[in-house]
Amino acid sequence: MSNKNTLIFILTLTATLIADLLSKHWAFYELQERVWIIPEFVYMELVYNIGIAFSLPITGIVLKVWTIVLIFALFGYYFYGETHKKSMIPHIAFAMILGWALWNGIERILIGKVTDFIGVPWFAVMNMADIGITLWALLYIFYELSYKHTS
Repeated sequence: MSNKNTLIFILTLTATLIADLLSKHWAFYELQERVWIIPEFVYMELVYNIGIAFSLPITGIVLKVWTIVLIFALFGYYFYGETHKKSMIPHIAFAMILGWALWNGIERILIGKVTDFIGVPWFAVMNMADIGITLWALLYIFYELSYKHTS
């Protein structure tokens, strides 16, 4: 990995961790009741999720073990399979995915629940990490499909 890509990865990972921590800190202190952002579509409300992303009901030690395994697998895949790429997209994507996943993982392992605060009534309550992981994973998949197709 070039020095430039290393720096981009570290700065992006750090910024993502800080953004996730600050958003959850804000939610903890500011969201005392449900606040509708887009009426009947998106609201903010502080809840704690003992399941996985998007409030799916998988809990307990199995979830903690899978959290650790998944984070290590993502780091491993990135360092062994992606660091050689010159494009900044995989470096930013993996830094964002890992940054969001790390703080959710820390919360899940240390306190057994994750702070969620963005709700969609017909879907789930989530946090910035859930949204960020999903969007950056989709971007990475799109990049990979395009990259392999053109090379």
